[in-house]
Amino acid sequence: MLVARDVEVSVAEGVRILGPVSLEVAPGSLVALMGASGSGKSTLMRVLAGIAEPTSGNATWAEEETFRAVQSLGYVPQRESVHDRLTTREALRYAAMLRLDANAGIEERVSSVLDELGLVAQGDTLIRNLSGGERRRTACGLELVGDPQVLLLDEPTSGLDAVLERRLMQLFRQLANRGRAVLVATHATASLDLCDEVIVLQAGRQAHRGGPTGAR
Repeated sequence: MLVARDVEVSVAEGVRILGPVSLEVAPGSLVALMGASGSGKSTLMRVLAGIAEPTSGNATWAEEETFRAVQSLGYVPQRESVHDRLTTREALRYAAMLRLDANAGIEERVSSVLDELGLVAQGDTLIRNLSGGERRRTACGLELVGDPQVLLLDEPTSGLDAVLERRLMQLFRQLANRGRAVLVATHATASLDLCDEVIVLQAGRQAHRGGPTGAR
């Protein structure tokens, strides 16, 4: 289980920008992390991804601190890191070569992820020619090729219309149903019914935590 216990982050002169925040994301569950811009969502995501250490409190996956368990964690930041001169398959293959052993069946893994994300038909399409939703799915695929047990997604539906946002959230629901722990930072409220839990941050503090009913 992905667990945060009383996580706080402070910057220069002890100014606290996050916390305290506590949460759990179990395998098989989809949790939404909500809040206005500047509420601390991205800061918390970076701690959970093992990229940044908290000033106090701790974040763990399977009882190991996240910065020591990064190989089990997939993190998709707000800014996409997909190279638009590669095809979808080439981008996933390159990511797989960085994450997997040379004898790990890279081509099979890439094909599996394309199928899982509904991108088989776009496998030979240049990234620059993909739609917004397809680019977001490809960005997720860069992490999924490593078969992480946890998937952390920072504003993956930002800028998408309501239909594409719903489709992407349905995809995240499916990824969770296959046994992953999935945490999605989002501003969108239309698809909260797909989530098991909703956590709301306000000015760096946890303002709400509960089921999707009434979360809006």
